[in-house]
Amino acid sequence: MAFWAVALLIAALALPIAFTLFRRFPDAGAGLSFPLGLALVGFGYFTLRVASVLPAGRAGYVLAVALFALLSATVAARDRRFWATLRRSLPALMITAGLFTLAFFAYVAFRSFRPDVAGTEQPMDFMYLNATLESPAYPPHDPWLAGQRASYYYFGYLQVGVLTAVSGVKSSVGYNLGLAYTFAAAATAIASLVAALTRCSLGRRGRRWAVPAAGVAVVMLLGIGSLSAVFEWAAAHGHYNRDVFELMGVEWLIPCEPGVTGNCFSGPADPRTTAWYPTEYWFWWRGTRIIPDTITEFPFFSFMLGDLHPHVMAIPLVLLALGLSAATWRGRSLLRLQSHLRSPFTGVVLALLLGALAFQNAWDLLTFSGAFALAVLVRNLRAAPPGRALVATAGYLGPLFALAVVAYLPWYLDFSSQASGLYPYAGRGTRPAHAFLQFGPLLLAGLLTLVPAARPFDRDAAARFVAHAAWVLLLPMALWVALTIYHHDLSEALQARRAGGWVTLGAYGAATWALVTAFLLLAWQRRAAALPTGMAAAGALLLFGAELFLIRDVFFGGT
Repeated sequence: MAFWAVALLIAALALPIAFTLFRRFPDAGAGLSFPLGLALVGFGYFTLRVASVLPAGRAGYVLAVALFALLSATVAARDRRFWATLRRSLPALMITAGLFTLAFFAYVAFRSFRPDVAGTEQPMDFMYLNATLESPAYPPHDPWLAGQRASYYYFGYLQVGVLTAVSGVKSSVGYNLGLAYTFAAAATAIASLVAALTRCSLGRRGRRWAVPAAGVAVVMLLGIGSLSAVFEWAAAHGHYNRDVFELMGVEWLIPCEPGVTGNCFSGPADPRTTAWYPTEYWFWWRGTRIIPDTITEFPFFSFMLGDLHPHVMAIPLVLLALGLSAATWRGRSLLRLQSHLRSPFTGVVLALLLGALAFQNAWDLLTFSGAFALAVLVRNLRAAPPGRALVATAGYLGPLFALAVVAYLPWYLDFSSQASGLYPYAGRGTRPAHAFLQFGPLLLAGLLTLVPAARPFDRDAAARFVAHAAWVLLLPMALWVALTIYHHDLSEALQARRAGGWVTLGAYGAATWALVTAFLLLAWQRRAAALPTGMAAAGALLLFGAELFLIRDVFFGGT
């Protein structure tokens, strides 16, 4: 209970800051206050420990929270609309607290069936959590290499350490409760973001649909994974249709014929389950290996597995980054260098949160800082001519990104990445069936944002935007060709991609093209529906890009 109470306390302390950033959201940012508060407390603790201001041990963590409370009280006192915003958002605050509590204890109950911090990479996660908790000096000592500083994106462990230390629980308990916190904070964050997008996009109708849309979003983020689960269930009960299984690329679930081995199920075939659900040992692991030679994990899998990895702990923070992008988009005034002089506190908070993306999970930095930069640019294009908007955008983003790096400089100085650059993908590509199983529900949900663009529109403008949107596909393709010529043989790479791989690439490209066109059209019409359509377009573009490029690291296999 103490861990849960501390999480709620830090979120409550973050409300004055959330109100300044997300005042126009239906919940005034209450759902995003969990990652907001914990990220700022974590940054404060990290900075003051590096400066040798805070002591090691629980007292240092408690002092960091107390200092954050003082900052929050100052923000509330200076905000003339604080109490009005609090009264308006009080029902949403209660719903948010209820959702967090329900999700937190639901996951605690689930994890109680297997609370061991053992297996897979959990010992490594536990080791980094203990490193942030027990290190006598900061930056933390490297738990792998004595005498060295940690070279990893460990901000998530530091934040779980804050909750663990302040609540006074053991680190082994804090590990599991950290998973529960991440699960619950992700639920409140996605609910807040989607409710805001729904209200923004649908106007008056959004009042009725905001809560149902938020509920669906929570289920889609945390409760839906690979559609291969349907075939796992059918196979476990002996329901096979070879043609359908082969069509969907899951023929390896069909029992092997006598004397046959290879792409078929070679385990005990009768019975394969002792309950209504599959009971085969770790059957759910296969859901992340549907696409050959890849690992496509999803939140449901990660929370079932129980690895406290950076990419899992980063879920609430990246949703916070998307919330910042949405809130920035909805503003009307021109954002420029002088904006920081008028609202220096807001600029500092934005820089700290954007900088935290790299510290929490370095892979997220380009994607979500890029989303924020695009939101600033589009907002400025609405407020000024293109030339002036570009100059203003550069003036606004430059100090933000510079401060985002400087603020986390003690970490950057010790961090060494294993990634060695962008490479072209020269393999066979993803089968369409596998793409549908892994990404179909999300892609279809994204395509629903095309509906607002179907209203009567200027045909000449639409034709112009169709041509503009094509560049979003042509530029990555041109880069792929150039990199392939440099690293491989272009003709061999073209031949290596099978027919299904080209179909998948084409489908992703068509979805991206349609969504970008709709986004440009809606933005040109100054319609609020452009915001979710733009987010869907970015998601489709990421899928398209993953068929063309890869980041080379220790797992690089050459294709």
